[in-house]
Amino acid sequence: MEKISVIVPFGNNAKTLDRCISSIISQTYENFELIAVSDGSTDASCGIIRKYAANDKRIKLFEKAHGGVSSARNFGLDRAEGDFIQFIDADDYIEPEMFELAVAKMKETGADMVVVNHTHPCIINYLGDAVIDMTSKDGARTFYQNTFASLLPWNKLWKRSAITDRFDETTNFCEDDLFCLANIKNTKKIASIGKVLYNYYCAPPSTSLEESSAINKMAKAPDFWITKKTFWYMRNALRPASRKIIEKHFEKDERDTFEYIRIFDFMLWEIAILGAMDVDECGLTKEMQNIFAEEDFHKSMRLQERYGIRFTAYSTEGRDKKVAEFINLCLRAIYDIRENGKDLKPYHVILDIFAEMFTEITGPLDTVNFAAKAALEMSILSTDEARYAKNLVSKRNSSRPRITLRENTV
Repeated sequence: MEKISVIVPFGNNAKTLDRCISSIISQTYENFELIAVSDGSTDASCGIIRKYAANDKRIKLFEKAHGGVSSARNFGLDRAEGDFIQFIDADDYIEPEMFELAVAKMKETGADMVVVNHTHPCIINYLGDAVIDMTSKDGARTFYQNTFASLLPWNKLWKRSAITDRFDETTNFCEDDLFCLANIKNTKKIASIGKVLYNYYCAPPSTSLEESSAINKMAKAPDFWITKKTFWYMRNALRPASRKIIEKHFEKDERDTFEYIRIFDFMLWEIAILGAMDVDECGLTKEMQNIFAEEDFHKSMRLQERYGIRFTAYSTEGRDKKVAEFINLCLRAIYDIRENGKDLKPYHVILDIFAEMFTEITGPLDTVNFAAKAALEMSILSTDEARYAKNLVSKRNSSRPRITLRENTV
């Protein structure tokens, strides 16, 4: 029976660590080692691990000086002895059958990685039950475009042999994305499980700023659109690092596509995440007006024209007005879907609104591309999300009052 190396980095996580470790040792698949790495913890966290380790020889505690989560994960990788690698964050927990189902899926499909679905306030793994051929350009693009599948380290079971590159310890943002980008070329096949097996913890908006998650801190910052310490700008700052990885692992005709996929989809992802955190509407509007004016964002849009769509050009004034309408519609949608329990995918609704307001079809569509696929869905209204978005956009000039989720502070 193959062995899983479960790597759990932790800092001062005493409030959640007990739940995390308990969920791991309760797995129906029992052949694993739990590598718990203290990254300079100063609270009761190490004591919690010692308590479990005293009764379970599979648990190993390692203590190191604080170096960040990437440093802790690399420390764990260096000591892993298993056939498979699973990362789990110390404030999350997993369902009892996660390991068993992931290993079974890996054996059934011959995959080098298995992705499981997870809970999150605004993003899920939309791949569902699928098997992706990563030896094809379409397969690699499908997986990498699906931000929720490729960006996260903890919703995956990796074959140990597929991991050749380590986490980048020089950055504390999107190091997971760089890690995945560097290693997905080692996978020939990836399988996805639609069932929710991983439970992600996100501190509620009411949490104190000191204990708040990075997402909450970003959403609460009174001037985030000025400082630009936000998802899109921080990910764009990593383009040089991602380009080095891409040039090492990808063919020439793929490089621009993989470099700029993130520059496009992080705009959408930022709206989905900050919108779910009830971010200030006026601030998010200014943020997106800034992004839509950036040359790197323009390039990300121009590159997607190869897939059969064209992005509508506006004057600066016209573009800013259009972006303001776009953000209001997106926040309406996020609020409505959440508050009324509608069975819709918020990210895809946002993408469909974008396609309706900013794109036109110019030729045969390559629907592996998310934006081109959204343009097609909006033209034939083939999904619930497309029909919802179309109805929302068609009413944007009505007298319906604007929904502001928090008092404007600009």
